[in-house]
Amino acid sequence: MSATYYERERFLADPARARDALEQLRRSLRTARLPESTVHAVVVAANEALHNAATHAYKPRSDHEDHEPSHEPRRDQVVELTVLIDPDQVLVAVTDFGQWRGPENSLLEHETPDLPAKNGRGITVMSAHVDEVAIHRDTRGTTVLLRSIRSAEAPRPDTR
Repeated sequence: MSATYYERERFLADPARARDALEQLRRSLRTARLPESTVHAVVVAANEALHNAATHAYKPRSDHEDHEPSHEPRRDQVVELTVLIDPDQVLVAVTDFGQWRGPENSLLEHETPDLPAKNGRGITVMSAHVDEVAIHRDTRGTTVLLRSIRSAEAPRPDTR
């Protein structure tokens, strides 16, 4: 199966850069003439994966031990966004090259009125928006693969 559209972009693990990458993803999906509901669903799932990569993959840097850690990413703290759109599916891979860091608190899915949960819903959010979510973690980093299967009724990509 040959790809109709393929793109890979690397950027610093920074929320502002992630927003730019999401806007590029949105444009690419619309250029491929995907239904707006698919565009929205894939962007929501990719946003969650990008946020998790920026939040959990890299430790905040500390230039000096006596200073507060900076949340400004170093040049080696990158995230890679890969998009493949073909007649049958949309694949989005979000890859970081850091080491997984768990949440700062253990209050994940359970929240109380006085202390709402801050973490723990990412996989649920991604799974609710795309057909398949696969996560691979090893010593080189983490890759989240999002797959949205294209329906037979959906317009096919513009191959011009």
